[in-house]
Amino acid sequence: MTFAETLWSKGENGVFPIEKQVYEIPSVIPTSWQDVYEKRLGIPYQAWLSVSRNIAANTSKLGKVEMLIGPNTVPNYSNLEQLMDLVSRAVPSGRNPANVRVFVFNFTDADWANQNFQRLYANESARFKKMHPDPIWEICPKDREVCYQQAFVDSNFNGVIIMGMVDKGSRAQLNQTYAEYARAYRGQVIAHEYLHTIEAIHQGDRRYIAMERTPTWFSQGTAVFMEGAAPNHKSFDDFMRFRLVDSATLYNDCPYIFCIKLDAAIIQDYLSLTHQEKNWDNFPYGMKYMMSARVVEILVALKGPDSMISMFDEIGLGRRFDQAFERVYGINYESAKPIIARIVADQFANGR
Repeated sequence: MTFAETLWSKGENGVFPIEKQVYEIPSVIPTSWQDVYEKRLGIPYQAWLSVSRNIAANTSKLGKVEMLIGPNTVPNYSNLEQLMDLVSRAVPSGRNPANVRVFVFNFTDADWANQNFQRLYANESARFKKMHPDPIWEICPKDREVCYQQAFVDSNFNGVIIMGMVDKGSRAQLNQTYAEYARAYRGQVIAHEYLHTIEAIHQGDRRYIAMERTPTWFSQGTAVFMEGAAPNHKSFDDFMRFRLVDSATLYNDCPYIFCIKLDAAIIQDYLSLTHQEKNWDNFPYGMKYMMSARVVEILVALKGPDSMISMFDEIGLGRRFDQAFERVYGINYESAKPIIARIVADQFANGR
């Protein structure tokens, strides 16, 4: 089975070919911007290890969690709260919501979720309603009969997580890759969404200001990185399996028409802050999410998971992204871009 075939293979009874793969622990890891390209093979392990060590060393600050489960819904994963707990421990400097309300529902229960959301947030602020007028149907496309996920905070900075479930036997479930299976049936996606609530708390009101908020690529890259690292904190192999399959559209040998062809020049252009005005909407989903996680992985390998929180804080204080980046990562953003681009391009050219 080729590398591409392994990434794209569907599971049988919840078992995927990628799960047979094991990954070498590198003997050399990067320590600075000066050696990060030379020692680039150690980046994934160093990033994963820093999350794993944080989870082992810290206690959770997860607040009170309220689960609202649809009447016709069987959760894909039963212990979502445990995964939020792992995220809290992974970023110990993060401020967690005092309360988190989680809507858990399948497509059949989307009407139920919408009615309950509108009832529970009927007295919310005008700004909240403007930003989140129809969050349930926003993630439940009727033509696909499936619901996805999103997260935000209310006016009191309590977390709101909307968790669409995948029904067994549905088109979405039958077409799952390993990464999609892990998101649903191992619950990994809630780690992504919970980090977004922590991000929103640190950014405060500036999360609504387009030219001051975290760029889409950093916001989604941190969340995708976290959903791979925190739930898999006990296994580097599981982290790598999720990471590789999740990025399947980005590898040079991806065989489909919808694959994304990358090189260092394209990636460096993507990192340009000139795209902030359009919030990177002129780039494909796979770059804004999965490729961005590779960028964040480099940053975490060099400065640790709490550097993500430091970035959220800096932007919450009103600093521009490039200013915040230099303060947190110790290098001018323009100088970092070509280094990052070369590393990420090398990963996708060489099946890493």
